[in-house]
Amino acid sequence: MSRLHTYAASSRARFIAASAVLGALASCATTPEYEATLASWKGGQESELIRRWGPPRQTYEARGRKFLVYESHRIVFIPGTAAVSPNGTPIGASAGMDIEMTCKTTFELEDAAVVATSYSGNGCGAQRNSSYRR
Repeated sequence: MSRLHTYAASSRARFIAASAVLGALASCATTPEYEATLASWKGGQESELIRRWGPPRQTYEARGRKFLVYESHRIVFIPGTAAVSPNGTPIGASAGMDIEMTCKTTFELEDAAVVATSYSGNGCGAQRNSSYRR
């Protein structure tokens, strides 16, 4: 096996490993599940929302509507990969890295009831504080 072929196989293996780790992270809390959680709050009361989610990081009003903004930040460590040494020459190692996962969720309220929601970020998923309204 040539060095080039070995390097390509090693790169492919690293890509597959990184994809698997990121896929595992994503499967912990899926976007459709988070969207369903947020949709369950439409019609919910502001007091109930604050009781379940805690105090918002920010509030503001515009055109007779009130907005409650929640933010979450966490760091996830992705481990590196070991070097492959088919001919005694190690190649293909990668260092581990930290990835910042963030989510900003906004609830729009009219007359103290949730009328719309929105979110942005790479870490939006069904988290501990984002339970369904029941």
